[in-house]
Amino acid sequence: MTSYPKVSVMIASYNQEAYIAQAIESALQIDYPNLEVVVSDDASQDRTFAIAKQYERDPRVRVYRQEKNLGRVENYRKLVTELAQGEFCVMLDGDDYYISRTFVRQAVSLFWRYPNLVAVLFGCKVH
Repeated sequence: MTSYPKVSVMIASYNQEAYIAQAIESALQIDYPNLEVVVSDDASQDRTFAIAKQYERDPRVRVYRQEKNLGRVENYRKLVTELAQGEFCVMLDGDDYYISRTFVRQAVSLFWRYPNLVAVLFGCKVH
């Protein structure tokens, strides 16, 4: 692989002020050279948007706020169809976080190895 396709980490959030920083920070720790982190706040009534907005100091981060609550499915649909610019997308809810720094690199390499591949799923830990 000579160039790295852009990967969009899509973070859908709603009223997750206690968790959104950890979600964004975990995405920024991913060991992949062409990454963007796109947060779509679904009209939260708490400080989720304000906290997420602080991360735009990093050029890889873009944060949007929906004018009205769309719901989880529509918020992700907007992320995929309008906001994310990557060739590949990964999902992360605003109250979750990544525990692997290398999974994006591993997933992209699988797509290169198996051109007919549609999706890659990784495990999770539940606390």
